[in-house]
Amino acid sequence: MFNLWGKDSLEVFQAALANVNKQKIEKVTKTFKVDGADIELTLLGNEDYAGSYALDLMNNSPELVGEWGCAVAIPNKGLVDLCRISRDKPVDFVKFIQLTMPFIEKSYSEHPQPISNQYFWYYKGKFTRINVTTGPDGNINVLSPYGLTELITAK
Repeated sequence: MFNLWGKDSLEVFQAALANVNKQKIEKVTKTFKVDGADIELTLLGNEDYAGSYALDLMNNSPELVGEWGCAVAIPNKGLVDLCRISRDKPVDFVKFIQLTMPFIEKSYSEHPQPISNQYFWYYKGKFTRINVTTGPDGNINVLSPYGLTELITAK
């Protein structure tokens, strides 16, 4: 179809992204107490565009991206759940994942247009999968991606 239009896929993708970036997205930020720490999370909602909107967070909502990026879950096309990652609170994303995992699983499995039940580290416009496992004791274990680990442990 793109050939018929005389357009390449990158040009069409950029036009689609520009359209998505203009959509009204609901943003709700809440703070939760988890193991004595205040964890801030943000939900983005728009039944048609929230998932696509998250592809360009640096331009669409830079205030939601910390200096070390953010942890992001996109369980379906209408919902995005994220947590800023900053130098001041570098491991909040672990508690965020442990807190939201049941909700993300449910939002993924029960939606007619699921995207992913995985978590990702969004940094400098790139998404890297965060490894999350559930142990036999039910504990949720989170393994930071290599690049994020480097940022956290740098002196």
